[in-house]
Amino acid sequence: MKSPEFQELTEQEVKDIDGLFPQYLFYDTLPNGDREFQCTRCRSSTVQHRISRTSTPEDRKLMNARHGDAARCPICGAVVTVKSLGISKSRKNLWHREKVVVIHAVNPERVEARCCFAERNYEYSPTPKTELFEKSRYLLTPGSAIRLFAAHYNEDFYSTNKIGEPFPRTAMFYGVDEGYTVFGLKNLKDTFLKYNQRDSFISIDAQHYASCVYNAPIMKYLSYFAIYPQLEILQKLGHYDVVKALVIYGQKSFPYVNWKAKS
Repeated sequence: MKSPEFQELTEQEVKDIDGLFPQYLFYDTLPNGDREFQCTRCRSSTVQHRISRTSTPEDRKLMNARHGDAARCPICGAVVTVKSLGISKSRKNLWHREKVVVIHAVNPERVEARCCFAERNYEYSPTPKTELFEKSRYLLTPGSAIRLFAAHYNEDFYSTNKIGEPFPRTAMFYGVDEGYTVFGLKNLKDTFLKYNQRDSFISIDAQHYASCVYNAPIMKYLSYFAIYPQLEILQKLGHYDVVKALVIYGQKSFPYVNWKAKS
């Protein structure tokens, strides 16, 4: 099955993804001693003068900042890491990738998830835009979970026969850790997935950054929960081994459950 239309990411969601990246304030010292600054957060530039009658202590601190120091952007006010363009040179080592899932609650009985690699490459510009390369999508409805996969980034998506995680296992070598960041989980409270027990399924150790980054198979869990709402009562009764056997291995190991039931 070819992918149906999915909701686009909002401007705020793109900003949230941008916020995952380290933010830098690049500077170049001009011949007269002034410094030109370029901020990766606001993607703006400004020149700070070496000698100024109206300079503040903050201005003087910024003019004396060294490569690797923390400072406040004079334009947007964000706390960023100072980087010298001369020392950074080609900036290849600053390349950064994050794995991101954005969940949309289209209506109470339709939940979509868009799964992307987010990248920043500073080699060609000190203030690059974040590039999104979409790898997979999920369409969750009552009793159904469809995972759509793209053979190549941002191309046509086709459904797969197996419920799985959004990123290939080898993707762990291209992110900051083995997990991925999930935005929009709060949107599930108004959908058929509102009773999911993801917090009890995922150990506290597997969650950090305000329960936003997951090392555990959160998308597999939500997919199976969409198909088998019985997971709610199984978890509440303490049958975590049964739930994990289904989510992790795809095994229905508990014979006393009517897996065909709708609730």
